[in-house]
Amino acid sequence: MKAVITNFGAILISLFVKDKKGNFQDVVLGYDSLEEYLDNHPMFGATVGRNVNRISNAKFELE
Repeated sequence: MKAVITNFGAILISLFVKDKKGNFQDVVLGYDSLEEYLDNHPMFGATVGRNVNRISNAKFELE
């Protein structure tokens, strides 16, 4: 496998996996450029959401 991820929201733009013949194929549906993500939907394919690092001084207790 080979994954291609941007540094803009950690968007997964390509994931190459082997098919039954051993050829690599990209199985991710997405745009061809970062500009297309920004123009159409900036969170499409992103693994990091819009609230990352937006809650200052946040805390929680476990047990």
